[in-house]
Amino acid sequence: MENQKILHRTNKLNSQSQIPTIFLDKDGTLIENVPNNVDPQLIEMKIGAIEGLQILSKAGYKLIVITNQSGVARDYFPESALMGLGLLAISSVM
Repeated sequence: MENQKILHRTNKLNSQSQIPTIFLDKDGTLIENVPNNVDPQLIEMKIGAIEGLQILSKAGYKLIVITNQSGVARDYFPESALMGLGLLAISSVM
């Protein structure tokens, strides 16, 4: 009986805490694809990307930007160089 109570509480918590979420690829989807780019000056948003993100955000979606950066794995640049790019993209949308 105790296991059923725990399961019920867990299911209730999960159903109340679920937020619709969209995972978006950064390069070639939100911004023009410039290989191994870590220069904020070279970032150019794709046409309609900002408006689309604003619509999704206002509709209650949590937006998560993902990226596969082979330049980090190849030691072209450190992972820390990507942090400024994320903040730039977020600030330009909101």
